[in-house]
Amino acid sequence: MKKYPSQEAWRKLHPDRVREYRKHWRDTHKAEAAKLSREWKAKNPDKVRATRKKWRMAHPDVYKERRKQWLHKHRKVGVVMGVFESLDEMLKGLTERRIKVIEQQGALALELAKIDEEKHRIDVARAAIKGDPLPKMGRKSAHFIDEAKALEIKKDLARGKLIMHDIAIKHGVSYQTVNLINSGKTWKNVVVPAGSINGD
Repeated sequence: MKKYPSQEAWRKLHPDRVREYRKHWRDTHKAEAAKLSREWKAKNPDKVRATRKKWRMAHPDVYKERRKQWLHKHRKVGVVMGVFESLDEMLKGLTERRIKVIEQQGALALELAKIDEEKHRIDVARAAIKGDPLPKMGRKSAHFIDEAKALEIKKDLARGKLIMHDIAIKHGVSYQTVNLINSGKTWKNVVVPAGSINGD
């Protein structure tokens, strides 16, 4: 009776046919082959690294050429990602600058209003000395401001960063106007939109 070699011995005797059979199986069972390959690589990371290192040392020219091709293929992706990161940084910087400018504008408006108030006091003192009629500050009451101005006043009240006296100076209105708006006795129809307190 003819004695056949074991499976392991046959594989050693016919390595080319083994590779051919394995390639044919992978080609006909691609999904299953990919799954088995991923599972094996996950279980044997050291063997994967050793095999790849061994292959790179045995085929240095092929490795360099493949690496060059990969870098050329994915270079555009890297450039695009770099551009997006740069744009994000620029947008972040512009947002921070915008916030600073808004804060500076508010501080300047408040400073100008204080200067106007001081000037008014001097004009009142000079008029009193001369006996002339006392000049008016020219601040507007709640009946003479528009809806946009009332909304800005309500936003400043909601933020809570300024007292009502400073808000009145900033917007060129009387303290009583700000107080009436704060208490809801005037401009009840003006509502501050949600999420707009910290912005414009």
